[in-house]
Amino acid sequence: DPGFDTRLQIVDNVTKLAGDHLLKAGFEYNHTTVEQQFIGFSNSRYIFDSVDGFMNFVTQGNNYVTCSDGSSSNVGVCPAGTTITGPVLLYLQSVTVPPVPQDQLGLQSFGVDELAFFIQDTWQPRSNLTLNLGVRWEGTWHPDMFVDPEDTFYAPFLSDPAFPSDGTIPNDLNNFQPRFGLAWDVNDDGRTLVRANAGSYFSRIPMLVFAQHRTTNGAFQQIIFRNSEASPFLGAPPQIGDLIDGSTASPFLPDIQVASRDLQLPRTWSFSAGVERRLSETVAASVGVQHARTDNLFRFINANDPSLGSPFGAGSLPGGNGIGTLTVTESSARSRYNAVTLGLRGDGAFDGRVAFDANYTLAYDKSDDDNERDPFTFRYADASNLDPEYNWSDRDRRHQFNAFVLALLPGDIVFNNIVRYASASPVSESCGPTASNPFAAPAGERASSPADRVCADGSVIERNTLRRENDFFTWDLRISKTFELGGGQIIEPIFEVFNLTNADNFLDTAQGSLLFNFDGTIRSGLGDTRRAQLGVRFHF
Repeated sequence: DPGFDTRLQIVDNVTKLAGDHLLKAGFEYNHTTVEQQFIGFSNSRYIFDSVDGFMNFVTQGNNYVTCSDGSSSNVGVCPAGTTITGPVLLYLQSVTVPPVPQDQLGLQSFGVDELAFFIQDTWQPRSNLTLNLGVRWEGTWHPDMFVDPEDTFYAPFLSDPAFPSDGTIPNDLNNFQPRFGLAWDVNDDGRTLVRANAGSYFSRIPMLVFAQHRTTNGAFQQIIFRNSEASPFLGAPPQIGDLIDGSTASPFLPDIQVASRDLQLPRTWSFSAGVERRLSETVAASVGVQHARTDNLFRFINANDPSLGSPFGAGSLPGGNGIGTLTVTESSARSRYNAVTLGLRGDGAFDGRVAFDANYTLAYDKSDDDNERDPFTFRYADASNLDPEYNWSDRDRRHQFNAFVLALLPGDIVFNNIVRYASASPVSESCGPTASNPFAAPAGERASSPADRVCADGSVIERNTLRRENDFFTWDLRISKTFELGGGQIIEPIFEVFNLTNADNFLDTAQGSLLFNFDGTIRSGLGDTRRAQLGVRFHF
Protein backbone atom coordinates (compact mmCIF):
# COMPACT_ATOMS: atom_id res chain seq x y z
CA ASP A 1 0.00 0.00 0.00
CA PRO A 2 1.18 3.61 -0.52
CA GLY A 3 2.89 5.28 2.41
CA PHE A 4 2.62 8.86 3.59
CA ASP A 5 5.39 11.02 4.99
CA THR A 6 4.51 14.19 6.88
CA ARG A 7 7.37 16.56 7.62
CA LEU A 8 7.50 19.56 9.90
CA GLN A 9 10.61 21.71 9.51
CA ILE A 10 11.63 24.77 11.51
CA VAL A 11 14.82 26.58 10.46
CA ASP A 12 16.22 29.90 11.56
CA ASN A 13 19.59 31.65 11.76
CA VAL A 14 21.10 34.99 12.70
CA THR A 15 23.99 36.72 10.97
CA LYS A 16 26.38 39.38 12.32
CA LEU A 17 29.05 41.28 10.42
CA ALA A 18 31.99 42.25 12.64
CA GLY A 19 35.03 43.68 10.83
CA ASP A 20 36.46 40.98 8.58
CA HIS A 21 34.27 38.29 10.20
CA LEU A 22 30.81 37.20 9.09
CA LEU A 23 29.32 35.19 11.94
CA LYS A 24 26.27 32.99 11.47
CA ALA A 25 24.48 30.77 13.99
CA GLY A 26 21.24 28.85 13.69
CA PHE A 27 19.22 25.72 14.30
CA GLU A 28 17.11 23.24 12.38
CA TYR A 29 14.37 20.96 13.64
CA ASN A 30 12.69 18.22 11.61
CA HIS A 31 9.85 15.98 12.69
CA THR A 32 9.01 13.32 10.13
CA THR A 33 5.97 11.08 10.54
CA VAL A 34 5.86 7.94 8.41
CA GLU A 35 2.68 6.00 7.75
CA GLN A 36 3.02 2.87 5.68
CA GLN A 37 1.98 -0.71 5.17
CA PHE A 38 4.82 -2.80 3.84
CA ILE A 39 3.49 -6.25 2.93
CA GLY A 40 6.56 -7.78 1.32
CA PHE A 41 6.35 -11.61 1.09
CA SER A 42 2.68 -11.59 2.14
CA ASN A 43 2.03 -13.64 -1.01
CA SER A 44 5.23 -15.66 -0.43
CA ARG A 45 8.65 -15.81 -2.04
CA TYR A 46 10.18 -18.92 -3.62
CA ILE A 47 13.75 -19.53 -4.72
CA PHE A 48 14.33 -22.70 -6.79
CA ASP A 49 17.61 -24.41 -7.58
CA SER A 50 16.88 -24.68 -11.31
CA VAL A 51 14.25 -24.24 -14.00
CA ASP A 52 13.75 -28.01 -14.16
CA GLY A 53 13.27 -28.12 -10.40
CA PHE A 54 10.62 -25.40 -10.65
CA MET A 55 8.77 -27.16 -13.48
CA ASN A 56 8.74 -30.50 -11.67
CA PHE A 57 7.56 -28.84 -8.44
CA VAL A 58 4.66 -27.30 -10.36
CA THR A 59 3.68 -30.39 -12.38
CA GLN A 60 4.42 -33.17 -9.88
CA GLY A 61 3.31 -31.53 -6.66
CA ASN A 62 4.86 -29.86 -3.63
CA ASN A 63 6.17 -33.19 -2.28
CA TYR A 64 8.59 -33.39 -5.20
CA VAL A 65 12.21 -33.38 -3.97
CA THR A 66 15.64 -33.87 -5.48
CA CYS A 67 18.30 -35.91 -3.71
CA SER A 68 22.05 -35.69 -3.19
CA ASP A 69 22.64 -38.77 -5.40
CA GLY A 70 20.93 -37.10 -8.35
CA SER A 71 17.65 -38.98 -8.00
CA SER A 72 14.24 -37.46 -7.32
CA SER A 73 11.04 -38.41 -5.53
CA ASN A 74 7.39 -37.39 -5.72
CA VAL A 75 6.64 -38.36 -2.11
CA GLY A 76 9.23 -36.22 -0.29
CA VAL A 77 11.57 -39.10 0.67
CA CYS A 78 15.09 -39.74 -0.64
CA PRO A 79 16.91 -43.10 -0.69
CA ALA A 80 18.72 -44.23 2.46
CA GLY A 81 22.12 -42.59 2.83
CA THR A 82 21.16 -39.55 0.76
CA THR A 83 19.76 -36.13 1.67
CA ILE A 84 17.18 -33.78 0.19
CA THR A 85 18.86 -30.97 -1.78
CA GLY A 86 15.97 -29.25 -3.62
CA PRO A 87 14.21 -28.01 -5.59
CA VAL A 88 12.94 -25.33 -3.20
CA LEU A 89 15.96 -23.62 -1.68
CA LEU A 90 13.91 -20.96 0.11
CA TYR A 91 10.25 -20.23 0.82
CA LEU A 92 9.29 -17.16 2.88
CA GLN A 93 5.85 -15.90 3.81
CA SER A 94 5.02 -12.94 6.02
CA VAL A 95 2.04 -13.38 8.37
CA THR A 96 0.84 -11.68 11.51
CA VAL A 97 1.11 -13.40 14.87
CA PRO A 98 -2.25 -14.48 16.33
CA PRO A 99 -4.40 -12.69 17.38
CA VAL A 100 -3.16 -9.73 15.26
CA PRO A 101 -5.46 -9.47 12.20
CA GLN A 102 -3.75 -10.33 8.91
CA ASP A 103 -4.88 -7.03 7.36
CA GLN A 104 -2.54 -5.24 9.79
CA LEU A 105 0.53 -6.97 8.35
CA GLY A 106 3.28 -4.37 8.01
CA LEU A 107 0.97 -1.56 9.12
CA GLN A 108 2.54 1.10 11.30
CA SER A 109 2.98 4.79 11.95
CA PHE A 110 6.04 6.27 13.61
CA GLY A 111 7.99 9.49 13.93
CA VAL A 112 11.62 10.58 13.82
CA ASP A 113 12.90 13.80 15.42
CA GLU A 114 16.09 15.53 14.29
CA LEU A 115 17.56 18.62 15.91
CA ALA A 116 20.68 20.53 14.85
CA PHE A 117 22.58 23.65 15.94
CA PHE A 118 25.44 25.27 14.05
CA ILE A 119 27.82 28.21 14.26
CA GLN A 120 30.03 29.42 11.42
CA ASP A 121 32.59 32.15 10.91
CA THR A 122 33.48 33.38 7.43
CA TRP A 123 36.74 35.21 7.99
CA GLN A 124 38.60 37.27 5.37
CA PRO A 125 41.96 38.17 6.96
CA ARG A 126 43.25 39.39 3.56
CA SER A 127 41.57 40.52 0.38
CA ASN A 128 42.69 37.33 -1.42
CA LEU A 129 42.06 34.84 1.39
CA THR A 130 38.75 33.59 2.81
CA LEU A 131 38.41 31.04 5.60
CA ASN A 132 35.25 29.27 6.74
CA LEU A 133 35.29 27.73 10.21
CA GLY A 134 32.29 26.09 11.80
CA VAL A 135 30.81 23.27 13.81
CA ARG A 136 27.42 21.58 13.64
CA TRP A 137 25.76 19.33 16.23
CA GLU A 138 22.96 16.97 15.30
CA GLY A 139 20.84 14.64 17.37
CA THR A 140 18.43 12.02 16.08
CA TRP A 141 15.65 10.45 18.11
CA HIS A 142 14.64 7.22 16.38
CA PRO A 143 11.19 5.58 16.51
CA ASP A 144 9.92 3.90 19.67
CA MET A 145 8.76 0.29 19.62
CA PHE A 146 4.99 -0.14 19.63
CA VAL A 147 5.45 -3.67 21.03
CA ASP A 148 7.38 -3.56 24.31
CA PRO A 149 10.60 -5.61 24.00
CA GLU A 150 9.50 -7.64 27.02
CA ASP A 151 6.45 -8.79 25.05
CA THR A 152 8.29 -9.90 21.90
CA PHE A 153 9.22 -13.42 20.90
CA TYR A 154 12.87 -12.74 21.71
CA ALA A 155 12.15 -11.39 25.21
CA PRO A 156 13.76 -14.41 26.96
CA PHE A 157 17.10 -13.48 25.36
CA LEU A 158 17.18 -9.83 26.47
CA SER A 159 18.99 -10.71 29.70
CA ASP A 160 21.67 -12.61 27.75
CA PRO A 161 24.74 -10.34 27.25
CA ALA A 162 25.47 -12.23 24.02
CA PHE A 163 22.14 -11.18 22.49
CA PRO A 164 22.99 -8.27 20.14
CA SER A 165 20.03 -6.00 20.93
CA ASP A 166 18.07 -4.57 23.86
CA GLY A 167 14.95 -4.54 21.69
CA THR A 168 14.98 -0.80 20.94
CA ILE A 169 16.36 1.43 18.19
CA PRO A 170 19.10 3.53 19.85
CA ASN A 171 19.01 7.29 19.52
CA ASP A 172 22.15 9.03 18.28
CA LEU A 173 22.80 12.32 20.09
CA ASN A 174 26.57 12.90 19.98
CA ASN A 175 27.08 13.99 16.39
CA PHE A 176 29.52 16.89 16.40
CA GLN A 177 30.67 17.87 12.93
CA PRO A 178 33.51 20.37 12.51
CA ARG A 179 33.81 22.09 9.12
CA PHE A 180 36.66 23.98 7.43
CA GLY A 181 36.92 25.77 4.09
CA LEU A 182 39.57 27.86 2.33
CA ALA A 183 39.64 29.98 -0.83
CA TRP A 184 42.96 31.62 -1.73
CA ASP A 185 43.74 33.77 -4.74
CA VAL A 186 47.49 33.13 -4.66
CA ASN A 187 48.73 36.22 -6.49
CA ASP A 188 45.60 38.32 -5.88
CA ASP A 189 45.15 38.61 -9.63
CA GLY A 190 42.35 36.08 -10.27
CA ARG A 191 44.61 33.70 -12.21
CA THR A 192 45.54 31.04 -9.64
CA LEU A 193 42.91 29.94 -7.12
CA VAL A 194 43.38 27.34 -4.37
CA ARG A 195 40.35 25.79 -2.70
CA ALA A 196 40.26 23.31 0.17
CA ASN A 197 37.63 21.99 2.52
CA ALA A 198 37.29 19.36 5.21
CA GLY A 199 34.54 18.29 7.50
CA SER A 200 32.53 15.61 9.20
CA TYR A 201 29.05 14.59 8.03
CA PHE A 202 26.44 12.18 9.39
CA SER A 203 23.82 10.44 7.25
CA ARG A 204 20.44 8.89 7.94
CA ILE A 205 19.43 5.24 7.96
CA PRO A 206 16.46 4.45 5.67
CA MET A 207 13.11 4.16 7.43
CA LEU A 208 12.46 0.78 5.77
CA VAL A 209 15.18 -0.63 8.00
CA PHE A 210 13.60 0.69 11.19
CA ALA A 211 10.16 -0.47 10.10
CA GLN A 212 11.37 -4.08 10.16
CA HIS A 213 12.69 -3.67 13.70
CA ARG A 214 9.27 -2.57 14.90
CA THR A 215 7.17 -5.28 13.26
CA THR A 216 9.22 -8.40 12.52
CA ASN A 217 9.55 -9.38 16.17
CA GLY A 218 7.53 -12.60 16.49
CA ALA A 219 4.87 -10.76 18.51
CA PHE A 220 3.28 -8.60 15.80
CA GLN A 221 4.31 -10.43 12.64
CA GLN A 222 6.60 -13.26 11.62
CA ILE A 223 8.18 -14.72 8.51
CA ILE A 224 7.36 -18.40 7.99
CA PHE A 225 10.23 -20.41 6.52
CA ARG A 226 10.16 -23.60 4.48
CA ASN A 227 12.44 -25.37 2.04
CA SER A 228 12.64 -28.85 0.56
CA GLU A 229 15.50 -29.92 2.83
CA ALA A 230 13.51 -29.09 5.98
CA SER A 231 10.23 -30.62 4.72
CA PRO A 232 10.51 -33.86 6.80
CA PHE A 233 10.10 -31.89 10.04
CA LEU A 234 8.59 -28.50 8.97
CA GLY A 235 6.31 -29.78 6.22
CA ALA A 236 6.58 -29.31 2.48
CA PRO A 237 6.58 -25.82 0.97
CA PRO A 238 3.09 -25.00 -0.31
CA GLN A 239 2.21 -25.50 -3.94
CA ILE A 240 2.47 -22.47 -6.21
CA GLY A 241 -0.60 -20.30 -5.64
CA ASP A 242 -1.22 -21.63 -2.13
CA LEU A 243 -0.25 -20.03 1.18
CA ILE A 244 0.34 -21.32 4.69
CA ASP A 245 -2.57 -20.50 6.99
CA GLY A 246 -1.04 -18.10 9.50
CA SER A 247 -4.24 -17.40 11.46
CA THR A 248 -3.39 -20.03 14.06
CA ALA A 249 0.32 -20.38 13.43
CA SER A 250 2.16 -19.70 16.68
CA PRO A 251 5.72 -18.60 15.98
CA PHE A 252 8.11 -21.50 15.50
CA LEU A 253 11.67 -20.58 14.59
CA PRO A 254 10.46 -17.19 13.30
CA ASP A 255 12.78 -14.78 11.53
CA ILE A 256 13.42 -11.74 13.73
CA GLN A 257 14.91 -8.32 12.92
CA VAL A 258 16.53 -6.12 15.58
CA ALA A 259 18.82 -3.11 15.84
CA SER A 260 22.18 -3.57 17.51
CA ARG A 261 22.39 -1.94 20.92
CA ASP A 262 25.49 -0.12 19.55
CA LEU A 263 23.86 1.11 16.32
CA GLN A 264 25.10 4.54 15.22
CA LEU A 265 24.51 6.77 12.24
CA PRO A 266 27.15 6.52 9.48
CA ARG A 267 29.86 9.18 9.79
CA THR A 268 31.95 10.50 6.89
CA TRP A 269 35.14 12.55 7.13
CA SER A 270 35.59 14.35 3.82
CA PHE A 271 38.72 16.16 2.58
CA SER A 272 39.28 17.86 -0.78
CA ALA A 273 41.70 20.32 -2.27
CA GLY A 274 42.15 21.79 -5.71
CA VAL A 275 44.06 24.33 -7.77
CA GLU A 276 42.64 26.19 -10.74
CA ARG A 277 44.95 28.11 -13.07
CA ARG A 278 43.76 30.46 -15.77
CA LEU A 279 45.85 29.77 -18.89
CA SER A 280 44.37 32.65 -20.87
CA GLU A 281 41.50 35.05 -20.61
CA THR A 282 39.08 32.31 -21.70
CA VAL A 283 40.69 28.97 -20.75
CA ALA A 284 41.44 27.52 -17.31
CA ALA A 285 42.87 24.19 -16.11
CA SER A 286 42.34 22.54 -12.74
CA VAL A 287 43.47 19.59 -10.63
CA GLY A 288 41.77 18.34 -7.49
CA VAL A 289 42.05 15.51 -4.99
CA GLN A 290 39.26 14.01 -2.88
CA HIS A 291 39.24 11.66 0.08
CA ALA A 292 36.19 10.43 1.96
CA ARG A 293 36.24 7.87 4.76
CA THR A 294 32.97 6.59 6.18
CA ASP A 295 32.69 4.51 9.33
CA ASN A 296 29.71 3.06 11.18
CA LEU A 297 28.05 2.12 7.90
CA PHE A 298 25.15 -0.15 8.74
CA ARG A 299 25.14 -3.73 7.55
CA PHE A 300 22.73 -6.64 7.99
CA ILE A 301 24.17 -9.76 9.56
CA ASN A 302 22.56 -12.99 10.73
CA ALA A 303 23.62 -13.31 14.37
CA ASN A 304 22.10 -16.80 14.32
CA ASP A 305 24.19 -18.02 11.40
CA PRO A 306 25.36 -21.67 11.62
CA SER A 307 28.97 -20.47 11.28
CA LEU A 308 28.43 -18.56 14.54
CA GLY A 309 26.96 -21.63 16.24
CA SER A 310 23.27 -20.61 15.90
CA PRO A 311 23.27 -19.51 19.56
CA PHE A 312 19.59 -18.50 19.56
CA GLY A 313 18.31 -21.18 17.20
CA ALA A 314 16.33 -24.40 17.61
CA GLY A 315 16.43 -25.71 21.18
CA SER A 316 17.34 -22.38 22.77
CA LEU A 317 13.72 -22.02 23.93
CA PRO A 318 11.38 -24.60 25.49
CA GLY A 319 9.83 -27.16 23.17
CA GLY A 320 12.71 -27.03 20.70
CA ASN A 321 11.72 -23.54 19.62
CA GLY A 322 14.07 -20.62 18.96
CA ILE A 323 14.82 -17.91 16.43
CA GLY A 324 15.28 -18.70 12.76
CA THR A 325 17.23 -15.92 11.05
CA LEU A 326 18.22 -13.16 13.48
CA THR A 327 18.83 -10.15 11.22
CA VAL A 328 20.79 -7.51 13.11
CA THR A 329 21.41 -4.02 11.80
CA GLU A 330 24.86 -3.14 13.09
CA SER A 331 27.35 -0.31 12.50
CA SER A 332 30.31 -2.45 11.50
CA ALA A 333 30.89 -1.57 7.83
CA ARG A 334 33.14 1.11 6.31
CA SER A 335 34.07 2.70 2.99
CA ARG A 336 37.03 4.65 1.61
CA TYR A 337 37.07 6.84 -1.49
CA ASN A 338 40.13 8.46 -3.09
CA ALA A 339 40.15 10.33 -6.37
CA VAL A 340 42.08 12.76 -8.55
CA THR A 341 40.24 14.97 -11.04
CA LEU A 342 41.78 16.88 -13.95
CA GLY A 343 39.74 19.58 -15.65
CA LEU A 344 39.91 21.98 -18.57
CA ARG A 345 37.25 24.58 -19.32
CA GLY A 346 36.80 27.46 -21.67
CA ASP A 347 34.24 30.22 -21.76
CA GLY A 348 34.05 32.42 -24.82
CA ALA A 349 37.04 30.99 -26.68
CA PHE A 350 37.51 31.70 -30.39
CA ASP A 351 36.03 35.18 -30.28
CA GLY A 352 33.29 34.11 -27.89
CA ARG A 353 31.88 31.42 -30.20
CA VAL A 354 32.96 28.31 -28.22
CA ALA A 355 32.45 27.15 -24.64
CA PHE A 356 33.70 23.80 -23.38
CA ASP A 357 34.31 21.82 -20.21
CA ALA A 358 36.12 18.49 -19.83
CA ASN A 359 37.08 16.54 -16.75
CA TYR A 360 38.65 13.16 -16.04
CA THR A 361 38.49 11.39 -12.67
CA LEU A 362 40.69 8.52 -11.52
CA ALA A 363 38.96 7.02 -8.48
CA TYR A 364 39.48 4.16 -6.03
CA ASP A 365 36.34 3.24 -4.08
CA LYS A 366 36.45 0.50 -1.43
CA SER A 367 33.91 -0.77 1.09
CA ASP A 368 32.92 -3.96 2.86
CA ASP A 369 29.14 -3.74 2.41
CA ASP A 370 27.11 -1.87 -0.21
CA ASN A 371 23.64 -2.88 0.92
CA GLU A 372 21.81 0.40 1.36
CA ARG A 373 18.27 -0.66 2.24
CA ASP A 374 17.54 -4.36 1.56
CA PRO A 375 16.85 -5.95 4.97
CA PHE A 376 16.20 -9.38 3.43
CA THR A 377 19.60 -10.02 1.85
CA PHE A 378 23.01 -10.73 3.37
CA ARG A 379 25.90 -9.65 1.15
CA TYR A 380 28.70 -11.45 3.01
CA ALA A 381 29.96 -14.95 2.23
CA ASP A 382 30.80 -16.07 5.78
CA ALA A 383 29.28 -14.44 8.86
CA SER A 384 32.23 -15.59 10.98
CA ASN A 385 34.83 -14.03 8.66
CA LEU A 386 34.02 -10.56 7.34
CA ASP A 387 37.59 -9.60 6.41
CA PRO A 388 37.24 -10.74 2.73
CA GLU A 389 34.27 -8.39 2.35
CA TYR A 390 36.50 -5.30 2.27
CA ASN A 391 37.43 -4.72 -1.34
CA TRP A 392 36.27 -2.68 -4.33
CA SER A 393 32.83 -1.20 -3.80
CA ASP A 394 29.90 -1.96 -6.10
CA ARG A 395 30.10 1.76 -7.00
CA ASP A 396 33.77 1.65 -8.04
CA ARG A 397 34.26 3.14 -11.50
CA ARG A 398 38.01 3.51 -11.89
CA HIS A 399 37.91 5.90 -14.85
CA GLN A 400 35.29 8.54 -15.62
CA PHE A 401 35.35 11.21 -18.31
CA ASN A 402 32.81 13.93 -19.09
CA ALA A 403 33.01 16.70 -21.67
CA PHE A 404 30.83 19.08 -23.61
CA VAL A 405 31.49 21.56 -26.41
CA LEU A 406 28.98 24.28 -27.25
CA ALA A 407 29.79 26.19 -30.43
CA LEU A 408 28.15 28.87 -32.53
CA LEU A 409 28.86 27.84 -36.13
CA PRO A 410 28.65 30.04 -39.24
CA GLY A 411 25.08 30.92 -40.03
CA ASP A 412 24.35 31.14 -36.29
CA ILE A 413 23.85 27.38 -36.08
CA VAL A 414 24.19 26.17 -32.49
CA PHE A 415 26.18 22.95 -32.19
CA ASN A 416 26.23 21.11 -28.85
CA ASN A 417 27.70 17.72 -28.04
CA ILE A 418 28.30 15.76 -24.85
CA VAL A 419 30.66 12.83 -24.33
CA ARG A 420 30.53 10.60 -21.27
CA TYR A 421 32.54 7.51 -20.33
CA ALA A 422 32.72 5.31 -17.24
CA SER A 423 34.74 2.13 -16.87
CA ALA A 424 33.16 -1.09 -15.63
CA SER A 425 32.18 -1.68 -12.02
CA PRO A 426 33.26 -4.80 -10.10
CA VAL A 427 31.60 -8.15 -9.44
CA SER A 428 32.57 -11.10 -7.28
CA GLU A 429 34.28 -14.29 -8.46
CA SER A 430 33.16 -17.86 -7.80
CA CYS A 431 35.27 -20.65 -6.28
CA GLY A 432 33.23 -23.25 -8.13
CA PRO A 433 30.87 -25.96 -6.87
CA THR A 434 31.54 -27.54 -3.48
CA ALA A 435 29.87 -30.32 -1.51
CA SER A 436 27.84 -27.78 0.47
CA ASN A 437 27.14 -25.56 -2.56
CA PRO A 438 26.84 -27.88 -5.57
CA PHE A 439 25.06 -25.29 -7.73
CA ALA A 440 27.75 -22.62 -7.51
CA ALA A 441 28.99 -20.98 -10.69
CA PRO A 442 32.15 -22.54 -12.21
CA ALA A 443 35.49 -21.45 -10.75
CA GLY A 444 36.80 -18.20 -12.21
CA GLU A 445 33.38 -17.02 -13.36
CA ARG A 446 31.26 -14.41 -11.64
CA ALA A 447 29.54 -15.54 -8.46
CA SER A 448 25.76 -15.75 -8.57
CA SER A 449 25.55 -15.45 -4.77
CA PRO A 450 27.97 -14.69 -1.89
CA ALA A 451 28.05 -18.41 -1.04
CA ASP A 452 29.82 -19.03 -4.37
CA ARG A 453 32.89 -17.29 -2.93
CA VAL A 454 33.37 -19.96 -0.23
CA CYS A 455 35.87 -22.53 -1.50
CA ALA A 456 36.12 -26.24 -0.70
CA ASP A 457 38.99 -25.63 1.75
CA GLY A 458 36.91 -23.08 3.67
CA SER A 459 38.77 -20.03 2.36
CA VAL A 460 36.79 -17.09 1.00
CA ILE A 461 37.61 -15.16 -2.17
CA GLU A 462 37.62 -11.40 -1.64
CA ARG A 463 34.49 -9.61 -2.75
CA ASN A 464 34.40 -7.86 -6.16
CA THR A 465 37.62 -9.09 -7.73
CA LEU A 466 36.26 -9.24 -11.30
CA ARG A 467 34.75 -6.53 -13.53
CA ARG A 468 31.29 -6.45 -15.08
CA GLU A 469 30.44 -5.84 -18.72
CA ASN A 470 28.88 -2.48 -17.93
CA ASP A 471 31.42 0.07 -19.08
CA PHE A 472 29.53 3.04 -20.49
CA PHE A 473 30.18 5.40 -23.41
CA THR A 474 27.86 7.82 -25.13
CA TRP A 475 28.28 10.70 -27.54
CA ASP A 476 25.19 12.89 -27.93
CA LEU A 477 24.82 15.64 -30.53
CA ARG A 478 22.38 18.51 -30.94
CA ILE A 479 22.08 21.06 -33.77
CA SER A 480 19.59 23.93 -33.75
CA LYS A 481 19.00 27.30 -35.35
CA THR A 482 16.57 30.05 -34.52
CA PHE A 483 14.50 32.00 -37.07
CA GLU A 484 12.73 35.25 -36.15
CA LEU A 485 9.22 35.47 -37.52
CA GLY A 486 8.53 39.00 -36.31
CA GLY A 487 6.33 40.24 -33.54
CA GLY A 488 8.59 38.60 -30.95
CA GLN A 489 7.91 35.13 -32.38
CA ILE A 490 10.82 32.74 -32.88
CA ILE A 491 10.87 29.23 -34.33
CA GLU A 492 13.79 26.88 -33.60
CA PRO A 493 14.18 23.53 -35.48
CA ILE A 494 16.20 21.00 -33.45
CA PHE A 495 17.97 17.82 -34.53
CA GLU A 496 19.39 15.46 -31.87
CA VAL A 497 21.30 12.17 -31.96
CA PHE A 498 21.87 10.08 -28.84
CA ASN A 499 24.59 7.41 -28.56
CA LEU A 500 26.03 8.38 -31.91
CA THR A 501 28.49 5.45 -31.99
CA ASN A 502 25.76 2.93 -31.07
CA ALA A 503 27.77 1.62 -28.09
CA ASP A 504 26.27 -1.47 -26.42
CA ASN A 505 26.32 0.05 -22.90
CA PHE A 506 25.35 -3.29 -21.42
CA LEU A 507 23.17 -3.03 -18.30
CA ASP A 508 24.37 -5.32 -15.56
CA THR A 509 22.62 -5.56 -12.19
CA ALA A 510 24.67 -4.72 -9.11
CA GLN A 511 23.44 -7.68 -7.07
CA GLY A 512 21.75 -10.88 -8.21
CA SER A 513 18.92 -10.88 -10.73
CA LEU A 514 16.35 -8.18 -11.30
CA LEU A 515 13.78 -10.32 -9.49
CA PHE A 516 15.53 -9.91 -6.12
CA ASN A 517 17.27 -6.63 -6.73
CA PHE A 518 16.81 -3.69 -4.35
CA ASP A 519 19.33 -1.21 -5.79
CA GLY A 520 16.86 0.50 -8.11
CA THR A 521 17.89 -1.37 -11.27
CA ILE A 522 14.87 -2.13 -13.45
CA ARG A 523 16.58 -3.20 -16.69
CA SER A 524 19.30 -5.58 -17.81
CA GLY A 525 20.88 -6.54 -21.14
CA LEU A 526 21.72 -4.13 -23.97
CA GLY A 527 21.39 -0.44 -23.23
CA ASP A 528 19.76 2.20 -25.40
CA THR A 529 20.70 2.04 -29.09
CA ARG A 530 21.48 4.99 -31.37
CA ARG A 531 18.44 7.24 -31.51
CA ALA A 532 17.68 10.42 -33.43
CA GLN A 533 14.82 12.87 -33.18
CA LEU A 534 13.58 16.06 -34.80
CA GLY A 535 11.78 18.79 -32.91
CA VAL A 536 10.58 22.35 -33.20
CA ARG A 537 10.48 24.93 -30.46
CA PHE A 538 8.19 27.91 -30.88
CA HIS A 539 8.70 31.08 -28.84
CA PHE A 540 5.93 33.68 -28.68
